[in-house]
Amino acid sequence: MSPSATGVWLAVGAFRIPANQVQVANLTQPTSEWRLFPPLNKVMEQIRTACDSGLAKAEFLRLPQSDILVRLYLMPADFGGRRTASALRETRRRTARKAIAQLLNNIDCNPSSWQGLGTDQDTIGLFAKKSEKVQVSDIYSSMPSPVPFPVPEGTGARTCKLLSRCTRRRAPQGMKSTLFGYQKNTLWKLVQREVLPQMVLDPNMVEFQTADTQQPYYYCVDTGEVCKDPVFYEDSTGGIICEDMGVGKTCICIALILHTRHQTSQPPVDCVDGEVHVELDTKWRAFLTDSNDSSGSENGSSPHRPVLSLQQLAARSILTQDVPFKNFERKLPEHLYQLLRRSRRSYFKAPTEAYRFSRSKLETKPALRVFLSSATLIVVPDTLVDQWRTELNKHVFDLVLEVLVLTRNSDKTPSETELLKYDIVLISSTRFGRELNASAKYKDDDDELYKSPLLGVRWLRLIVDEGHVMASRDASQTLLAAKLECDRRWVCTGTPMPNVLRTQIGDEEKQDVQKLGGLLSGFLKVEPYASSRDVYRNVIAKPFLEQQFRGYEKLRDLMHRVMVRNRPEDVERDIQLPPLQEKIVRLAFGKTQRITHNCIIAFIGANAVLSQREHRDYFFHARSTAALRDVISNLQESCFWFSPVGFLKDVNGTLQNVQDGIIHASDRNYPLADKEHLISIARTLQNAQEEALWTHLMPTGELMYEVRSTAADSDAKAVAMSPDGTMLLKGADIESHLQAVKTGTATVGSEDSPAEIVATSSVKLTYLANEVSVLGLRTTATQLHFGAGGYMNVFCSTVPILNMVNSFECQIRKYAKDEKIIVYCQFEREIFYCHQLCRLLQVRCILFHKQMRVSERSHSVTTFNTSDQASVMIMDLRLGAWGIDLSSASRVYFTSPVWQHDMERQAIKRAHRIGARRPVFVETLVVRGTLEEAIVSRRVEMEMKDDADGGAGSTATPPTKSILEDSKLRDLLSAAKWVDANDEGEAGGQPFARLEVGIPLTRGSRLADYYAESSSANGTGSDKRTLPHEGGEGYPSTEILEVTTKKVRFE
Repeated sequence: MSPSATGVWLAVGAFRIPANQVQVANLTQPTSEWRLFPPLNKVMEQIRTACDSGLAKAEFLRLPQSDILVRLYLMPADFGGRRTASALRETRRRTARKAIAQLLNNIDCNPSSWQGLGTDQDTIGLFAKKSEKVQVSDIYSSMPSPVPFPVPEGTGARTCKLLSRCTRRRAPQGMKSTLFGYQKNTLWKLVQREVLPQMVLDPNMVEFQTADTQQPYYYCVDTGEVCKDPVFYEDSTGGIICEDMGVGKTCICIALILHTRHQTSQPPVDCVDGEVHVELDTKWRAFLTDSNDSSGSENGSSPHRPVLSLQQLAARSILTQDVPFKNFERKLPEHLYQLLRRSRRSYFKAPTEAYRFSRSKLETKPALRVFLSSATLIVVPDTLVDQWRTELNKHVFDLVLEVLVLTRNSDKTPSETELLKYDIVLISSTRFGRELNASAKYKDDDDELYKSPLLGVRWLRLIVDEGHVMASRDASQTLLAAKLECDRRWVCTGTPMPNVLRTQIGDEEKQDVQKLGGLLSGFLKVEPYASSRDVYRNVIAKPFLEQQFRGYEKLRDLMHRVMVRNRPEDVERDIQLPPLQEKIVRLAFGKTQRITHNCIIAFIGANAVLSQREHRDYFFHARSTAALRDVISNLQESCFWFSPVGFLKDVNGTLQNVQDGIIHASDRNYPLADKEHLISIARTLQNAQEEALWTHLMPTGELMYEVRSTAADSDAKAVAMSPDGTMLLKGADIESHLQAVKTGTATVGSEDSPAEIVATSSVKLTYLANEVSVLGLRTTATQLHFGAGGYMNVFCSTVPILNMVNSFECQIRKYAKDEKIIVYCQFEREIFYCHQLCRLLQVRCILFHKQMRVSERSHSVTTFNTSDQASVMIMDLRLGAWGIDLSSASRVYFTSPVWQHDMERQAIKRAHRIGARRPVFVETLVVRGTLEEAIVSRRVEMEMKDDADGGAGSTATPPTKSILEDSKLRDLLSAAKWVDANDEGEAGGQPFARLEVGIPLTRGSRLADYYAESSSANGTGSDKRTLPHEGGEGYPSTEILEVTTKKVRFE
């Protein structure tokens, strides 16, 4: 009888061996009779070792072709009562497993080979199928959209009804907004993972089929054993909501909370006594006491156990059995519903340490009491707190949810019993992290450690917005989140892994896989990875990165199961966003700006020749990355305006070194091309020194404005004068002069000879000024009300940059006055100068940069979205990647091209997202013939290559994280050419870029009145601070408003 006929042994495959390689006794002719195989040849030593251990059996048959067919059977490790590997000694068990592993690598699992009908080389080896070479970004981009599936038989009616309502209703009860189709499917997926988690196969196991009957069996990767029955884990009740930017992640989270607000958290299986303890609320309990009922000795019962009324017993039973009473709010009496709502359910948790030391003795720690709650704890970045409050007001009807907001460090966290009253506790990330630090401190009057009340509640759900930070194991937020008691855990982020939105290179893919493992094991508590991190490393990460057997399949199945994301085409099927138009605006340098830019290029060329392109002095040396980064930064800034203190001294010093190099060129063996290049560099630097106006401007370290005025007191502050009567003034001097108008100590010209700004030294700033004038955004200093702090004028930084046209009236008709604008800057210098120009242009705008306090940035977003007066925001590009909703903006401008494609797309998505009502126009300012134009060309080249390759990645993007890592751009930069002096825009040798419409400074003009009014109106609530100057000196102080939102229904 065949071993498999016993129902014990598993037929895993066969070997086909030429007869001349095996000596078989008592077999002289072909036969179909199977016999136990005697291992007589060294070729079959592995089979002998496996058979001797009792873990395997083998049979043989001489085929008509004179070959020997050997069938291999293995003993399943989960078959009780038989000899298994665990019964063997360690040395013999290790030897047997090694032999079996080698056999499985060479065995033929094809059923036809089992019958002796032939051998297929593609099926040789149990692990013959290798993983595909696929990147994590490819798996992420190919994830299917969530689709409801039939629930398993035996699912409770309550669960089925809850799931069906996700897609049948327009939105959960209490929600104002109507969900789109893809949002309903996402809600169904989230609810399914919470209330109906599926059973998933142990990732250590790989399913195969027996060679004879095609019955499934399972191979354990870590132990090398085979099993007849699989081991399943219950899937985690949470996951990663990784919807793309702007498709409504916050709205989906709010819908999930509303849809399940009747549910309460459940005690864990390892609680102390396995019971739920109910404590009826004393206030509302009195309403349920029957008039004939009494307690204690009055009715003859024990004085220590009060007798409960029938209604009280019913209330206790409802709470103990976790009946969803909130669904019956309208059917229950008010006092009964309030009793159920206010009563407390709890369980006891074993202490993490059995003993603790006090100052006097060693004593046992008591069990910890944890309260069951129906609340959701939401942890959000500090800048998004106000946005969440706005979204809650926008999507939820009044008085439906009780919300507690904790943001300030001075706010005391309510007690555990107080936290039970709320449906949502919204806490900022910084405030959340401080709860862990506070837990390490002693109370004031006691030697006990402070325990955060957040740890005394078992939350129904924990949501972390922008939760990719939870992959960091050492962050205080991650450590506290790991200690929290909660039923369900969700990470809400558009970038679950740092590089998943683009093609990964080098170690980036490894970093992404490790980050995912950190989220799964540390925060989401997905089993078996949470119990042992080695499982993820050995079963998922290592096989995938090394392209081992089933590595790709396992990672793909894990990501598709845990992550929830809609494909872009499915989103577009349900929702049509307004059109998105993108444009590159190419500008030409003015003469003064061109000289500065060419001087920096001369520095690069001189460094290459004089260092002979070797050693650390060379900018492009492997160990000079920091110096090269500074050079590139200076070159990029010079396209806007660059005049650091000491720049003229650097020009003189470089010229001397170049001249010395020309003299000693022969001694240093410079090639002829390098010597000619040095001569060209010297000529360029000498021309710069001979430009009198340029040499006057550089020592000031400031951007200049050309002003036409007849005021004598302004002449004293002028940096330079021209024959036609115009002056070059610093922006700060112009502002201080205008402030003095109201005192009568300064003049601004006369009606016959008006004073006005006619040009600036930056071509980009002039472009902005022209377009602001075209839009007609100059207005009087109207006051805005921002809460109880009083009235203030809004004059913070930003400028719109729109298409240049000749007709002022045409632009006014083309663009509506209620459009809002975002301007992205990559350098602080650009932020400062744009801000300065806006003050001169009297444009109301909002600042958003890293030197602002978190509360200021958060309030700025709210003000920009809600105020009709603040129409422009100028933002640091590095902050544009956060999940900020600026959908009220219809125009987005970049003062310089962005190298990282994903950063640019995220910045654009701040405006082009759900909620946008107007077409979104995006423009990027680029100076011709500079590094900026090379960046744009390289970006286009890489996108075309990606399209030609079929779009392997999720997003067409350069394959490097910075300009320094791109070899082509490095080559272009090392051989950078001068910007031609004959570029259009510099006709006539104009040193400055001219304004199409001058900025009037005459007494009685709106601008002069603006400064007079702002001087008296500004004061309450303003916060003065300086943006740092790269040269070490502080910028003139800038106004940054401390704005507050109107009072909303939050505590």
